[in-house]
Amino acid sequence: MCMYDKLGMTGAIGSTDVTHIGWGMCPFTLGRSYTGKEGFPTIAYQVTVDHAGRAIAITSGFTGATNDKTIIRYDAGVHVIKADFQYTKRTYKLRRADGTFRERKGCYLIVDNGYHEVNSLGHPNRMREDYPLA
Repeated sequence: MCMYDKLGMTGAIGSTDVTHIGWGMCPFTLGRSYTGKEGFPTIAYQVTVDHAGRAIAITSGFTGATNDKTIIRYDAGVHVIKADFQYTKRTYKLRRADGTFRERKGCYLIVDNGYHEVNSLGHPNRMREDYPLA
């Protein structure tokens, strides 16, 4: 968390997103299930990384047509961040625009806008002072 503090993202412990790996030899009968927005068959993996880009959690492969909102529901690494005491009870202070501080509780992962709004996920353009993280 220390590096994210320095970067101005206090409370973040990593970032997560789905990565699609092309499946060039996909059997014809599975083609539709594995073809998503990329337009060709892929296997999708949810990858959570720290500030240095080191993978700290990776899911099993999903069909390429499965969206991010569905895959994150089956990610054990994200579930740990939502439920484990060491992440849910951690507190940190955020500086308001007027210079005062506000205390928040609970770590979060940085995600893009393809995910549900839940306490343990921080959407970059949705983060605001009145958004409850915990």
